[in-house]
Amino acid sequence: MKIEIEWIEDYTDCELCGSSSANGADVKIDGQTWGYDMEPVAACYDGSSFNEWDVYRAIFAIAELEFVAGDTEDYKAQLEAAGHVVEETHTYPDYEAMRYDYGDDDE
Repeated sequence: MKIEIEWIEDYTDCELCGSSSANGADVKIDGQTWGYDMEPVAACYDGSSFNEWDVYRAIFAIAELEFVAGDTEDYKAQLEAAGHVVEETHTYPDYEAMRYDYGDDDE
């Protein structure tokens, strides 16, 4: 099984609440999008964030492997030892383009 993990982050900057970020992943298994929604949503309230543990736990369930908590390298090694290929990429937003403009509106 080929597992492609794109780690993604969402960011928001609220005038009232301040900045917020959230992490998540877009995962494809054998080229197909999987059934878990782990899209990060940064928000003042009720955002959603998923750490590596959440994502790998779901992947292990799909691969029908026993999940033992550890670190990312352990997870990858266990999956690869079971014959799976794991590819990871990271996508981060352009924070400067998303920052709220606190400038003076009168200018």
